[in-house]
Amino acid sequence: APSLAETRRAFSDFDTNRSGQLDFRELRQALAKLGLPSDSSTVLDTMRSFDADASGTLSFPEFEKLVGLIVRPPKPQQSIPAAPSLAETRRAFSDFDTNRSGQLDFRELRQALAKLGLPSDSSTVLDTMRSFDADASGTLSFPEFEKLVGLIVRPPKPQQSIPAAPSLAET
Repeated sequence: APSLAETRRAFSDFDTNRSGQLDFRELRQALAKLGLPSDSSTVLDTMRSFDADASGTLSFPEFEKLVGLIVRPPKPQQSIPAAPSLAETRRAFSDFDTNRSGQLDFRELRQALAKLGLPSDSSTVLDTMRSFDADASGTLSFPEFEKLVGLIVRPPKPQQSIPAAPSLAET
């Protein structure tokens, strides 16, 4: 994962009007530069998912949460396939929905994130729930889960990603 300084530098690079916020156009350019889908619908969905204060822009902390999800691809041995079909995503949702409610609650989302090799501490699970729970129900419906899966299984293309912090082996 990128360091805080690298994430700040990337945010600053993407914030072309120097407002301290990423607007729709700047977010679109950021997603494109990171090798992620940048069509209007995806940019709007991403903005809605991560714009916690509903300002219509992404602040640095909101951008940091987005970066945290997209630069930590799942561990290969535990991941949903790189380009899951709708059926595969539904099957994963069904597997994670252990109480068969048709929704993922906090506990189920925590188990899903852990199984995918992603951070599953309470704070991360709560932030993820808030970011993707569009109807504020306290649970994730299948369409909400589908948006989450769409972001975490499409990591940035390596040549266009925010550089990762060097590992101890490289120092």
